[in-house]
This record gives sequence, C-alpha cells and structure tokens, in this order.
Amino acid sequence: MTSPWARWFPAALVVVLAARLGFAALVYERPNLSVANDSDRYIPIANAILSGQAYAWDRERPGELLNTIGYPLFLAGVFSTLGRQLGDIALAQLMVSGILAVIVFAALVRRLGVRAALLSATLILIDPLTILWSMTILTEALFAAALGTGAVLLANWAYSRRRSMLILAGLFVALAILVKPFAMLVAAVWGGAILFMPPETTVTKAERFWAGMRRGFLFALPSILLIAPWFVRNGLLWDCPTLSSVDRVTMRDYMAAKVLAEAEHIDLSVVQSRLQADDPGVCPGETAKYWKIILDNPGIYARLHAAGTIPVLLGTNFDRWLQFFGAEYQLPDLWRPYMDGGWTGLWSVITEQVKAFPQGLGVLVGMTTYQLFMYILALIGIVATLRGTSTPGKWVAVVLTLAILVLVLSPGQGGHERFRVPVQPLLAILAGYAMAAKQPVPDMRR
Repeated sequence: MTSPWARWFPAALVVVLAARLGFAALVYERPNLSVANDSDRYIPIANAILSGQAYAWDRERPGELLNTIGYPLFLAGVFSTLGRQLGDIALAQLMVSGILAVIVFAALVRRLGVRAALLSATLILIDPLTILWSMTILTEALFAAALGTGAVLLANWAYSRRRSMLILAGLFVALAILVKPFAMLVAAVWGGAILFMPPETTVTKAERFWAGMRRGFLFALPSILLIAPWFVRNGLLWDCPTLSSVDRVTMRDYMAAKVLAEAEHIDLSVVQSRLQADDPGVCPGETAKYWKIILDNPGIYARLHAAGTIPVLLGTNFDRWLQFFGAEYQLPDLWRPYMDGGWTGLWSVITEQVKAFPQGLGVLVGMTTYQLFMYILALIGIVATLRGTSTPGKWVAVVLTLAILVLVLSPGQGGHERFRVPVQPLLAILAGYAMAAKQPVPDMRR
C-alpha cells in the first residue's frame, strides 16, 4: 500500500488506542460509577470459576441459570491476569473494543480500500457510547466485540467464499451468544441469509439447496458445539432446556408486569410480586399467560415498546459521562412523564432539565450529532451498495441492516442506551461501504 493514508494510519491507530485506554483511569479514580444495576451478579460467578466451583452439577446457584458463562469467564481471565480492581476490568474491555477496530480495519482494507477501512475503524475507536460502556462492568463491550468480529468476518466471506472464514464467523457469533443469549436472534437471521445467498454461478435448484444447507451447517457448527450442550445441561439439571432463563424472567418481571401495571394503574413492584408468587423461581413456565397479558393490551404495549426503542436509537448517557468528569448530575426518569403525558410530558421534563443544567446541553447535542452522523453514513453505505453491481456487497448490506433492526427493535420496553453498543460496529462497517462507494476498489465491483 503506497497511499499516504496507509503510511500514517499505524501511528495514528496507536495514539487513539492509547488514548482510549486512558479512560480506564476514570474508573480507577471513580470505581463506583462503573457499577450498574446488574454488575454485581457477574463478579461472584467469576470468582467461583477461578475456584473451580462455578457451573457445577448442582442446583445451589440459581443465578448461573440466568447468566451464561461468557462474561463471567472473561472476568475470570481479567482477574487472573490484570487484577481484581474495577479499573482492571474497564482496561480489559477498552482493549477488547479497541482490538475490534483493528480487526475491522484489517478485514476491510483489502475489500474496500484504506480510506474506507480507516473510516470504519476510527468510528469504532472514537464512539463515545462504546467507550462509556467499556468502562462499565456489564456485557455490552464484550458482546459488541464478538458480534462485530463475526459481522466483519461474514462480510469477508461473502466475497471470498472460504469455508474457514464462514466457520470463524460462526465461532464469534457463538461466543457472542455465550455472552448474551439475545444474539441467537441475530444468528437466526444471518443463518437464514446464508442459506438463501445467491449463488456465484448458474446452478440447479437442487444444487443451490444443498449448497445452502452446507453453508448453513458450517456457520451453525460452532453454535452446535458450544451452545447446544448448555441446553441439554440446563434441561437435565433445572428442567429448563434453554441457554439462559433471562428471557423468561424478562417476560414475567418486565414485559408482562409493566403492561399489567399500566393497565391496572398500580405500582410495578406490586405486579411483579404477584406474578412471581404465581410463577416463582428463575425459570418461569407460564410464558403463554404473559403473552396473553400483552395481547390483551396492545395499545399499552405499543406505547411501552416505543418508549423503550427511543433510547436505544438515540440515547447518549451524557449524564454518566458528566459524572465521570466530576459533574454531579443525573438525568431524571423520562419514562413516567412520557406514559402520563405523552410527548408533551416528556418534552416538559427535558425543557426543565435544560434550564436547570445548561452545561449538559452541549454534551448531549454533541453526542446526538455524532450518532446521527453514524446513521447517515450507514444509510449512504446501504443505498450505495444496493444500487451497485456487487452481489456480495448487496448481500452484506442486507445482512447488516437486518441485524441492526433486530438489535434496535427487539429490546422494546426494556430498551436502554446500552443495547445500541453492538449496533455501533455494524454502523461503522456500513459507513466504510459508503466511503468505498465513492472511490470503489476492484473487490467492490465484483
């Protein structure tokens, strides 16, 4: 590569990576800010892994049915190498998200060119949401890194059709599932897209069918080996044949409970206690009952779903950034004003906050502008690729778009800004396609 971009990129990459790792100092200084509501449940499991007591064949730790092994195993690795401080975990997660940017650059540079690969990698490195949740003791940074790596490997496979690349993509998707079972939805969508991918040459329907089946098997093989045994184990041990019961608990304690609380105009905790009394334990079995609650109140569910999708799309967590830098500010609850007064009630609260703390407005506007910029670049990449002549490129654009829709729309009423973290690498990859469409390289014109 003789481009000037290629000459200065390694040095610039090292500088940006080093700067990102510096954010771990904020966690060493203010470790309490890195702890979220669910953080405490992972660390005891990580300690139990190190002592050889975790995920044993007994029913003494019901939390292990809720939490898959992926993130606790990562924490155990951090504890045994870097240390046990919360800043050590943040440092490791910043490393992981930084490595993802390097992988994206290396994977895209031959297909899209140096400038496109540089843009994608840079967007990942400077993304404030990814940096923030890399400083938080939760699964988001590790999940985004695994899923993003799987996505870029899948994009490369679309051009090369190398079986090893497809298996590797499936492996990283399987690792993402072990971190957050929610990734099974994305895996299912990508698996379907692989099955029905257009052939490179003219073939009969039978040949196309069996070729698709072979591709689907290779992609699913890592999941079969890594994920399926957990279904068997949990079914035999807990009579709960699933990778994690977190989806069932979410259905009972949040999705159905919130709808019922709004329908009956009572406190959420009251409804949760009632449903837990009727269907106790960490593996609720009355899923049909919870679906009926939702289907009986479609209007309430739609409002709750919209209220949860908005922060997934545009939330910035700017108040947590301010707290890390010493500003004692916390954004108030926006959900209740929205449910009580609609958009008018929500806007009134936002207006009051702007008047009370105008300094935060600049941070909010800056982060929101950056997010909109990523959306625009990704949209340009999707449109340009679909209008181009590259069949693999079109397939990649569709596959990444479907994954983004799944990740953004599925959380619904439980939506939170952190659920957008795995979306950011996918947007960055599509932004690279936007740059490549402006100055295409040979691989783009296949």
